[in-house]
Amino acid sequence: MELALKAYLAASGVSQKKLRSRVGHNIELAFQYAQRRFGFTAADARFPELVGWLAPFHLDHSFRYRKTQKFQLPPASEAAEIINNTAAEIEVHVRREFSNL
Repeated sequence: MELALKAYLAASGVSQKKLRSRVGHNIELAFQYAQRRFGFTAADARFPELVGWLAPFHLDHSFRYRKTQKFQLPPASEAAEIINNTAAEIEVHVRREFSNL
């Protein structure tokens, strides 16, 4: 999710410096920035909810390092489907924008 959203933002003209310094690993911020600044609409209507679920865990690296807290997330297959649907849409935008380079 993070990389797909950052690819969308980069293809929309956001500098690498701004992606690193302002967005960082915050997928919720990246999603909001893409929506507000560039009119991004996710291909899958479930994407905003998934961002909301995953953002805090991604930001504090819960998925990289074992934490003792328990949390309930959607099934991995459903999350993958949502991400793939949206990433496929983002890919079209990114390829179009970077094909001129």
